[in-house]
Amino acid sequence: MFETRNDQGLGDLPIWKVVPMALGAIICLLLIIVATDQLSDLVSAPVPDVLQYSILGLVATFLGVGIYARVVMRRSLRWFTFSDPNRSTLWWVGIGIALPAIATGGNFLVQSGEIIETNTDLSTVLLWLVGSIGIGLFTGILEEFVFRGILFRLLEDRWNAAVAIIAPALVFSVLHTGRADSQIELWLVVSRTVVGGVLFGLIVYRTRNLWNAVAVHAGWNFFLGARIVRATGPNGTPDSALLRLVLSEPGPLGTTVSLTNTPLTLVFLLVMCAAILFGVNERIGLSAPETS
Repeated sequence: MFETRNDQGLGDLPIWKVVPMALGAIICLLLIIVATDQLSDLVSAPVPDVLQYSILGLVATFLGVGIYARVVMRRSLRWFTFSDPNRSTLWWVGIGIALPAIATGGNFLVQSGEIIETNTDLSTVLLWLVGSIGIGLFTGILEEFVFRGILFRLLEDRWNAAVAIIAPALVFSVLHTGRADSQIELWLVVSRTVVGGVLFGLIVYRTRNLWNAVAVHAGWNFFLGARIVRATGPNGTPDSALLRLVLSEPGPLGTTVSLTNTPLTLVFLLVMCAAILFGVNERIGLSAPETS
């Protein structure tokens, strides 16, 4: 099912060279985040802070990843599936918005959610929309460039696509695992981020275009990681957002309320992984496998 692609020059590298290259890519990601934080504190521009942060982050990402790919890896960005965005990428943008919207809606219904505020102030709506787009693009581009760009192609060329999909997903999960109130919630966070990483890897594997994974990742972060939707339990107050929700019932398995860290979201992501792995849809770049 997963072919080995070792015809591009890195397949013969010894492990003692592959491991430092992979670790270097992860360090590059962390340095870009730190540099963006520091620059955003030093630079004073006549734009909202969130937009300034996103712009600085995108500039640092393209410079940092570009230099690492060309100087350390000695490969052009196109070798890392940095193909030009095409018509199918627009479909993936829609998928990237639909996925978190469906997950949010499902968890909202299961946990007896209630909408407590919808922000309609035009200036606030525009600011949070632009800011959320910026944050979604910055985080989506940076993480996909490193995990499903550099790491994916390095591991795919050295071993095979299965390793290239799973290994970055595991590292991706470690870097996204935050605090949890119980062991069940910790496993849900780990499982969701691992499966999410696998989902992004499968998109790159099937479509051979990194921008499609960027579109889905950025869409998820836009919808749930910024100021579009925020939720809390019945005794809390949601952070400021365009849509503020209160979830009255505990999550499945007795976990605290959440729009993402639930078994429902995990099952939904697994279904999406299966659909991308086995599905055929030329419109979104999922071609039928070649037969010999």
